[in-house]
Amino acid sequence: MANDIYDVCMERINERRAKALLLSEERGAFLAAQCGEYAEIKKRLSGTWFALAQQVLKRGNTEAELNSLMEENLQAQERIDRILAERGYDKSWLEPVFVCKHCEDTGFVGGKVCECLKQMIRNERYERLNAVTPLKLSTFDTFSLDLYSDKPDSPGGLSPRLLMSVAFEKCRKYAESFSKHSPNLLLQGGVGLGKTHLSLAIAKTAIDKNFGVLYGAAGEFLTKIEREHFGRSTSGEDTLSMCKSCDLLILDDLGAEFLTQFSIAMLYDIINARILSSSPTIISTNLTISGIQERYTERLASRITGNYLRYQFAGKDLRITVRKARKE
Repeated sequence: MANDIYDVCMERINERRAKALLLSEERGAFLAAQCGEYAEIKKRLSGTWFALAQQVLKRGNTEAELNSLMEENLQAQERIDRILAERGYDKSWLEPVFVCKHCEDTGFVGGKVCECLKQMIRNERYERLNAVTPLKLSTFDTFSLDLYSDKPDSPGGLSPRLLMSVAFEKCRKYAESFSKHSPNLLLQGGVGLGKTHLSLAIAKTAIDKNFGVLYGAAGEFLTKIEREHFGRSTSGEDTLSMCKSCDLLILDDLGAEFLTQFSIAMLYDIINARILSSSPTIISTNLTISGIQERYTERLASRITGNYLRYQFAGKDLRITVRKARKE
């Protein structure tokens, strides 16, 4: 996924540069057709640049010759500027108009990735994630604690709102300080309690920081991996490799997938590989730890309990709460 996005963005950058250069060439051809003097000057300039290159390659005592050629080139350029001015054009009219002035649409400045390319990659990641998820709606700002009851579920207990305020704050701080070696998170709780919302809010924050995020339902990833492994996919993707190598992997709704021995093995492979490489993973699930152990294996449950921070989500299904509020 990460390499694919980079390649797509570099192709766009290259197309952008080619378009700017083509427009510059077309303007030059137009001016040459309208002004014979300009055409002749351009012809002489080409010869001047060739002569300059020849003198440099000789590496002899050619300072006088180089100065003469440079002066000739300067005079020719000044004459072109006058020709442009006479026709009402700015002297930069013939120069390529690049979208990014810093890298001139190459994607790099001084051997480093230009901010324009970084932003393009961020936008592409955001758009791809938003194509399959409500990313724009799932932010920390749109997460409402008011939807959770402020009354404890049992005497002497803590209210869902208080418990969720703690989970919310932990997720927000996790996102703010996110790095390639942030801890793993296990978001646990019943359906409709905001696990997906907050995991997407973390994803958006990480993308805005230029990290490569891979988000999806655990079942969707495992199905793709199985199809690719057994040759039933023609997409050319390597989902297993992408799951292992991305900066942040978010496995949503673990426990809802169709289970096979192959999917259990692949799930363990992904989780174990990311633990070994210290690459952060966020898992959201309705299952308890004992439920994970029963559904998968004790081995997998052990890897999760020993290497994940557990955030408990509390309350009642928010979708039901919202529907009731709308009716009332």
